[in-house]
Amino acid sequence: MLEKIKKIVFQKYAKTDCKWVFISAFSDNWQVAASAWALYADKSLEDALDTIYRWVIEKNSVVSHIVVDIVLEYKEIMDMSEIQSLSVKEYWVAIVEGNKSWAILPDTKGVSDFAQWIKLVSEKNWLSWNAKILVFKTDRMVIF
Repeated sequence: MLEKIKKIVFQKYAKTDCKWVFISAFSDNWQVAASAWALYADKSLEDALDTIYRWVIEKNSVVSHIVVDIVLEYKEIMDMSEIQSLSVKEYWVAIVEGNKSWAILPDTKGVSDFAQWIKLVSEKNWLSWNAKILVFKTDRMVIF
């Protein structure tokens, strides 16, 4: 399975690229089985894929489908008014505080407003205002 993931990803990206990467694993009926990401990649894309695969996919016996998202462009939101104009159908949003992080995918059912989602995550998880809010787009590859 890992070799198939690498084969498809490395058709578009170099093994040595330092990219943010998300891997999502799904069961036969496309229920989320596991997901993980490497933000602020300081490793090669190959190392990031190997690590995430070992941590998440390899240990999960119900995985039937894999989706890999490679981050193309990102920016940190410094003013909440910036997020109001972003399309919830096009962008990911991540909140990162220390070693904790939360992400929401584009076009997530029930999410019509990023600011509302950020407020809910912040309140539920007692986040400080030191948390970083990142927005980005990805190149999505459905592996199988």
